[in-house]
Amino acid sequence: MWINRFLEKVGLPKWSLVITGYVVISLLLSFISYVILEESLYSLTSKVANQSPSYADEMDRINRDIQAYITNHQLSLENAKQLEEWHRAHDDLLILIYQGDELYYDSSLISYGYQESDIMYIPKTYALQFSDGTAWIDIYPFFNLNFYLWGRVLCVIASMVIFMITFMTLLHRQITYILEISHAVERMKNGQLSTQIEVRGQHEISQLAADINDMAKTLEQQIELEKELKQQNIQMIRSLSHDLRTPLTAVISYLDIIKQEKDKGEQTKYLEIVSSKAFQIKYLIDQLFRQCVVEEKKAPVMTLNADEMIEQCLHEVVSSLESEGFEALVEVEIENSFSLQMERHDFYRLIDNICSNLLKYADASHPIKFRICELEDVLVIKVCNKVLLQISDEIESHGVGLQSCRMLIESVGGKLEVYQEADQFIFECELPILQNC
Repeated sequence: MWINRFLEKVGLPKWSLVITGYVVISLLLSFISYVILEESLYSLTSKVANQSPSYADEMDRINRDIQAYITNHQLSLENAKQLEEWHRAHDDLLILIYQGDELYYDSSLISYGYQESDIMYIPKTYALQFSDGTAWIDIYPFFNLNFYLWGRVLCVIASMVIFMITFMTLLHRQITYILEISHAVERMKNGQLSTQIEVRGQHEISQLAADINDMAKTLEQQIELEKELKQQNIQMIRSLSHDLRTPLTAVISYLDIIKQEKDKGEQTKYLEIVSSKAFQIKYLIDQLFRQCVVEEKKAPVMTLNADEMIEQCLHEVVSSLESEGFEALVEVEIENSFSLQMERHDFYRLIDNICSNLLKYADASHPIKFRICELEDVLVIKVCNKVLLQISDEIESHGVGLQSCRMLIESVGGKLEVYQEADQFIFECELPILQNC
């Protein structure tokens, strides 16, 4: 709009245009009110004055007084101007003396502070007898002029009051709007960030309301994001803490086996597993520490040659399950070498969590089936087992292990499905293959 462009050019706020409009409207209404009141006052005063019974008597007395002055001074029409001396003693009158079309005396030519527009009475016309003939006189009195002047003062005061009432009524909307914004900001300060201020108009105050709405929305989003990040951080710490227990339990179990094993070759094999688990524990502790101190930069995900690790992981899982009395059946269908974009220790965490859940819930009287295969661009890991009909009360579970698996898989763009068919519990995940070697 050209007005907005003009205000921006001259550096005036848009709100000043609103206030100026209120002033103009108030002045216009005040002026119209004054004109109506003044005309009404004039009409009322004139009507009352002309209908007064004493008006005619007073006019007759004035006429007799003028006639007596003319007679006593033997005035003629030619020296009618000598009536000025009498008129000075009666300056609340306007007198016109004429004969035919010729005007002999006009008191309006003498200034006494009154004007013809101040006349509220209907003039009276009388015949005057001069020494050289008869003439006519029109008498206009100003008897109630002071009353009329005071009435006009009251009209001015009334119009000023109307101006103030109109201006304050119009301004009240803006003041109410400012108070509404103030109350909304107070509610936002008390935590009600969902509060929205209605944007009315196209001036600075409405822009302020819009900016406050945007600020509150942004702040609310930041708080929600902070809560979400905090929750994720807590969940990650809980998951890492849970995952620490699995390799630690395995280390304790293998150490017990090593104590009882006499074969040096077997001891060496188990010591290698214990060493691997110890490094895994160290990695998880480092991850937990980084998560607690909230590193600004996320550690880069390493590329893992997965096919080189599958045999080792399966060997450890089978050993761990068999040591607990389970039977494991493994089926591997991998023809090509491939890589995954995943930390080696995260892959171990995934397998350990699977093993941990099997130890808790699988039925040892039935075999656990592992199937690992490569399908197009994904690595599929599928585990099937028969679920225990009765789960011991001593088993403590919060679902953290399964949730940890889901987080690890989804972090690299994979997906996890956990479902049950008849009495079989099935764990199936897909990990995207980064490249074929």
